This record gives sequence, C-alpha cells and structure tokens, in this order.
Amino acid sequence: KLTGEQAQKFADSDLLKLRHSLAKARGFAVPQWSVPLKIWRCVYAKSCSYVELLKRFVLVLRKAAVLPVKWTTSLGVPVWKMNSKSGTDVFRLLHLLDHLSKD
Repeated sequence: KLTGEQAQKFADSDLLKLRHSLAKARGFAVPQWSVPLKIWRCVYAKSCSYVELLKRFVLVLRKAAVLPVKWTTSLGVPVWKMNSKSGTDVFRLLHLLDHLSKD
C-alpha cells in the first residue's frame, strides 16, 4: 500500500495522463461499460464542477492500489478492411479500451 503522500503524487500523475489521453483522443469508440468520451471531456474541463470529484476518485483508487477489472479489459471489434481478400484477412481487430486504461 502507498502512503497518503505517495498516493497523492501518483493520483496527480494519473490525472495529467488522463488529460493528455483525452486531448489526443480522436474517436468516440469506447466499450459499452465505459463513460462516453464527451462526458469525460466535460468532467475534466477546468470549468466543470466535477474536477474535484474526479481528483478524489483517482486518489481513492491509488490508495486502494487496485483497479476495477473492467478497466483493464478491452472489447475486440472486427472492422471490415474493404479489400478483396477472404477469411480473416477481410477484417482487422480493433480493441476498445476505457479512457482510464489508456496511457
């Protein structure tokens, strides 16, 4: 387990990584168990009242030193490549992750 100071340091780092991840996210494809990207962007906007709640939430996760299993699980979605091949070569597998899982 982490000390309170260590947990705070990691939580602050996690929030910076989350902000970076959300800033570079181009698409809105997330697993059905994830919060949609538009909501994440609202929650993490500096003018939004949920920023403190998110900070406390990440700090609690760091103090507990455990992540929900769903956040470490991806959803595989076949995407058609639009080519003339057959079998599995017709698709590529896209893995959808929760935004908190991305680094």
